Amino acid sequence: MFNVENIRYYKLREREVLAHTMTKVEIYGRPGCAYCSMVKRLFESMQVAYCYYDVYAEPNRMQ
Repeated sequence: MFNVENIRYYKLREREVLAHTMTKVEIYGRPGCAYCSMVKRLFESMQVAYCYYDVYAEPNRMQ
């Protein structure tokens, strides 16, 4: 049976598993992009490592 403590445990465990199974996350963004900021905050809250590339500073990364 699930109770509040079990749900919290499984949500935390899910974050740990995601953080350790993701091999490489790359974010291509630009300054002032709300979506880029949101996804960076999300990954930080989930402790997922990522590389952020500013396509304005490095235009060769733009596709």
